[in-house]
Amino acid sequence: GPIAVGKSDAEGKFKLSTQGRPGAMVGAHRVAVTALAPAANAKAAKSNEAAADLGENYVPTVSSIPESYGDPRKSGLSATVSAKSAENDFKFDLK
Repeated sequence: GPIAVGKSDAEGKFKLSTQGRPGAMVGAHRVAVTALAPAANAKAAKSNEAAADLGENYVPTVSSIPESYGDPRKSGLSATVSAKSAENDFKFDLK
């Protein structure tokens, strides 16, 4: 089915949308999580000619959690979305 995506806030709370509509499809899902932060040497890399080819706003990033969480086949994370929205409160323990 279609992929649901969302972005968390500073407290880790998130809401998903699927193809521009709020929520995710009812059923079992594999979950992927990414957490990107600007690379420590972003200023140096931004001045790099290769980075400039990617556009003026390009800022190199690094993952602040293990990258395996970003692959739904490897993350070990899953969730079952219910038709009852009150039951859809998911917490993922990223170690």
